[in-house]
Amino acid sequence: MSIFLNLCGLLVSVNGLPDETLKTFYADYYHCRVIAEQAPAKGIIPQLTPTHKIAMYFPSEKVWWPVFTLDQVGSNSFNRFIQHGIKPGILLPDENFDWIQYKNAKVAVAQGAIPIIEYHPEQQNYFSAKAVLSTAFGLRPLAAFVPTGWDPSLLAQPKGSYIVQQSDPNQIPLPAREIIYKQHYFYNAVQNSAQDAGNQVLINPPEDIPLENIEYPKFGISWNFHGVDYTSTETHIETNIIGYFFIFTSFLIIPLDLLLNSQYPGILTTVGSSVSWVSLIIGIALLSLLIISILRKVRAHDPD
Repeated sequence: MSIFLNLCGLLVSVNGLPDETLKTFYADYYHCRVIAEQAPAKGIIPQLTPTHKIAMYFPSEKVWWPVFTLDQVGSNSFNRFIQHGIKPGILLPDENFDWIQYKNAKVAVAQGAIPIIEYHPEQQNYFSAKAVLSTAFGLRPLAAFVPTGWDPSLLAQPKGSYIVQQSDPNQIPLPAREIIYKQHYFYNAVQNSAQDAGNQVLINPPEDIPLENIEYPKFGISWNFHGVDYTSTETHIETNIIGYFFIFTSFLIIPLDLLLNSQYPGILTTVGSSVSWVSLIIGIALLSLLIISILRKVRAHDPD
């Protein structure tokens, strides 16, 4: 059943009432109360505003930042930003991560692109595992991308920047502003080429878009992996000795994962406990000693 909302005179139809935090964001950044309206009388067709056009009715200085999916790395649009000294974001794969994708991502980062990984509220451990492995890959993330739309549970996540894309046209999006809530930064993301108003992130912008009013978001993201805190900043990763140990030993997992072509954080999550990590290292060390011993014996029996 549809619910009608009045946003400073705009009438929109949604599937459910927004949470109190999202209402507060509209009040703080659009100076607009979100009011539930009664359904129009039978036979009356209301004039509705599509939810993805809400931003254009609350004009502000237009600033934006480009983000590309990994398959667009090397495209004319991507290269155009790089050639003009603009550092776009790149979305790392959410599942499989083969050698070609890794190479493309490394090339993009070497050119100045900013790594971003997907975050799904129902898969927090998966996100943490991806962040550790991405760091081990040399693709340390500086923001999280939320493709499923606004979720109030994001407020309970570690500090950092979250780029939130509206996934359901029957829900109101985040205001097109840089939203600051305690130590969190939230940005509205859109996939169309029209930058309506305010502060937005454009996914895969077209080649002919004017390179004007580009503004970088606040970079940085934190996560917790098996009780260890990580904070990725523009210059370095902050963690403790156990955190660095997890990153270092991830190099043992990466070749196996790429060979199996599985979901790359899956193996890391499976062997995530301290006991599993220690067992893995001991096992690989013993295997290496066995191989070295066999090679020495073979060489010893070779005729000169």
